[in-house]
Amino acid sequence: GIDNKAFQQQLPLSREFLGLQADHFIIGSVGRFAPIKRYPLLLEAFALLYTKYSQARLLLIGGGPQEKMLRVQAQQLGITDAIRWIINKPAAPYYGLMDCFVLTSEREGISIALLEAMGCNVACVVTYATMQHPVLENMHTGIVVYPSNATLLYQNMLILITNNSIRKQLAKNAQQLVENDFNCHRMVNAY
Repeated sequence: GIDNKAFQQQLPLSREFLGLQADHFIIGSVGRFAPIKRYPLLLEAFALLYTKYSQARLLLIGGGPQEKMLRVQAQQLGITDAIRWIINKPAAPYYGLMDCFVLTSEREGISIALLEAMGCNVACVVTYATMQHPVLENMHTGIVVYPSNATLLYQNMLILITNNSIRKQLAKNAQQLVENDFNCHRMVNAY
C-alpha cells in the first residue's frame, strides 16, 4: 500500500524546471534501468510516437546498469532531445508533471511506482503477459498491453494523447482504486 495523501501533498516541480512547455504531453516511467524493466521497448515505442506527435516528452526516473546503453539507444532513435533523465532522485515530485505513466517490466509483482502514479491521478499503460493484470483493469483503470510489441505500446500511448476524456476517466478510476484498495492505512488494518 501507499500513503496516497502524502503523495498528493508533494509539491510538484514546474515544467519549466525541466525545460518542458505547457503543450508537451509528458510520459513518465519510474524504475531501475535494468533488463527486467525493458526500457529499450519503451524507447522504441516512444520513438514511434514522437514521429507522429512531436509534443511528446519522455521522463525517465531511475538509475542503473543500463543507463549508458539506453542513452545510446535514444541517440540512435533520434529522441535524445525529447527525453528528460532524472537519475537517482525520489520520484514523488515528478508524478504531478506526468500526463501518462508507462510500465514495461517483463514481470512485476504489484509495482509501487504504478500505485504511486495511479494515486496521483495519472493514466497508466502497462505491459503484461495476459489481460488479467493484478492491479489494472484494461480500459477501466488503465491500459494493459501485451509485452514485446513496441507498435502496440505506441498505439495505446497514442490513445491517451488523442483522447483526453478517456485519459481523464482512466486516471480518475485508477486514483479511486488506489484510495479504496491500496492505501497503506487500509492495508495495515487488513493485516
